[in-house]
Amino acid sequence: MQESLHVFVGNGLTYFLEKIETAKQVSILEVGFGTGLNFLLSAHYCNNNIALNYTGIEAFPINLDLLSNTGYQQYIEPEFWQTFINANPQALLSATA
Repeated sequence: MQESLHVFVGNGLTYFLEKIETAKQVSILEVGFGTGLNFLLSAHYCNNNIALNYTGIEAFPINLDLLSNTGYQQYIEPEFWQTFINANPQALLSATA
């Protein structure tokens, strides 16, 4: 969590948005989506103020059980967490197939 906040959000996303103060949207490509932590933190940071176009590529998506046990839901709003969980169940479940 601390590393993602410091490196990905703080020195990446925040740095970029501060340099381009007029930015109303940002596009991010993450190769190695992993558990989705960087996405969740980026979306939470952008909230409704910045349009976020996020593409995450993951060769081995984690299953829903593992994702549910990450504890990430304690860091974001419950509605956002539920949307994330429900967003693409096929991708999340493909690792178990």
